[in-house]
Amino acid sequence: MGPMNRFQQLEIQQAATRAELPRVAVQWLAAARTPLEKLTMAALDPDLSDEEFVKLVERFSEDLPKLLDTMDHDALAELMEEGMGAAMANGIEQRTGK
Repeated sequence: MGPMNRFQQLEIQQAATRAELPRVAVQWLAAARTPLEKLTMAALDPDLSDEEFVKLVERFSEDLPKLLDTMDHDALAELMEEGMGAAMANGIEQRTGK
C-alpha cells in the first residue's frame, strides 16, 4: 500500500484526539462533578418531592454561569489545539511537498 493521503492522516489524527477526550473531560468537567452528583442523588431520593427537585434544578440553572467559569477550559483547548495544529502541518506538507 502506498503512502497515506492527507485525508487518511487526518482520520488517524482525529481518532487519536477522540481517544483522549475521556481523560480530558475529567479535568474539564471536574468543577461540575459535585453539583451534578447532588442533583443525581436528589433525583434518586424517594422522599424528595417533584416540587423540591424542580427547585434544586432551578437553583443549579441559576448557578450554571458561575460554574462554567470555574471549569478547566484549558484542558479541552490544549487537546483541540494539538489536533488542529497537527492536521494543519500535515495539510501544508501535503500541499508543498516538504
